[in-house]
Amino acid sequence: MIMNARAVSNSSSPSRSVSVSAKRILLWLFLIALTAVYLFPLYFDLISSVKSTTEIFVTPFSPTRHPLFSNFKIALDTGRIQIAFFNSLVLSVGSIAIVISVASLASYVLAKMRFRLQNAIYVIFIAGLMVPVQAVLIPLAIQVSLTRMSGSYVTTMLIFTAQFLPLAVFILVGFMRSIPTEMEEAVYVDGGGHFCIFWNVILPLSKAGLSTVIIFVFLMSWNDLLIPLVFMGATHPTVSLRLLSFFGGMTGQSGYGAFMAAVLFVIVPPIALYIAASDLVQQGLTAGAVKG
Repeated sequence: MIMNARAVSNSSSPSRSVSVSAKRILLWLFLIALTAVYLFPLYFDLISSVKSTTEIFVTPFSPTRHPLFSNFKIALDTGRIQIAFFNSLVLSVGSIAIVISVASLASYVLAKMRFRLQNAIYVIFIAGLMVPVQAVLIPLAIQVSLTRMSGSYVTTMLIFTAQFLPLAVFILVGFMRSIPTEMEEAVYVDGGGHFCIFWNVILPLSKAGLSTVIIFVFLMSWNDLLIPLVFMGATHPTVSLRLLSFFGGMTGQSGYGAFMAAVLFVIVPPIALYIAASDLVQQGLTAGAVKG
């Protein structure tokens, strides 16, 4: 009977290994296809940025043999994308600074301290995730116009802060709760207070969560069109507004090619930032979800 059992197990092991290999191959094929789907828009924009309008429509998917690098000069001279680039960079960096400052302090209080309204305040922050900015856009625009603060960097940064703060608190609270309390107790024993714990323990250990918040805030503020359109307008046009106006004014054989070159200028910074901090982003998203 033992010999028969061994024979059955030996005969079933090759079929099991074949099924595992087949599943692995299917998984790799699916991942390769998914990667191709996500990379195709970047490839199309890259090859189209050095083509003429006619060539883009005649041979849309094949690289050109006669690249028109003058499209990039048109994007800078006519589209003035560099000015919009600077405006978006100021708004994104300023919004990140405010969101990180407020969200890190609020998350530390909600994650590590115990008080009566702790859960209620946390629920209020999370409820902000369910309020779309379009729902409060009209009363917010009326308020800003009454205070005569429209068209300024500070106003748009504060609106971005209110929009992105709930998500930042949600990520950081889950991450800070995963930090062992023994490390805080050791600082207490040495005579350190809350600020010492926050600055020397919580912030260094929350690097992955902070990086996740920075990436999300940068991507959302960099790509946002509605808020700058309403509160900035033509005073300080962002990359989204400049691309919109540039697309409407395209003419000649370099029209679509120059527009694609301008788009390439716009999408490179977010992609580069995400690639540089992708490992930290993954840690920040999984740590709070698994341990928090």
